Amino acid sequence: MMPDRIGMQLRFMRAHPEVIACGSAARIIGRGDHVASWPADDRECRARLIFEDALLYGSCMLRRATMEQHGIRCDSRWRTPGMDYLFRIALAPYGRFANLPQALTEYRIQMGTCGPVVIMRRISF
Repeated sequence: MMPDRIGMQLRFMRAHPEVIACGSAARIIGRGDHVASWPADDRECRARLIFEDALLYGSCMLRRATMEQHGIRCDSRWRTPGMDYLFRIALAPYGRFANLPQALTEYRIQMGTCGPVVIMRRISF
């Protein structure tokens, strides 16, 4: 959808060094096509993170230096649904979160045999 997705997020993160995770809105396709958004600033992200994911993982750009500095990795016990959420909980104490309002990726939702199956389709550059 947005060929400059990486560039937009990179410029944002360079302008905001306190941000360690930057996501975006996403165009939902497959069932009721629409644009879904996540909280824009850190305060809203943290409030949402109490109950659910504050960033769409497939749209995130993460600050590698922060993860390396603090030894943040996905714990092998997290290899279940919810791993993305647990990873961001572990990341949260070390910086701020943000989401760009533009739909920079597409997220396909389709019905599977065991309920909704979510498939991430990244945008080609």
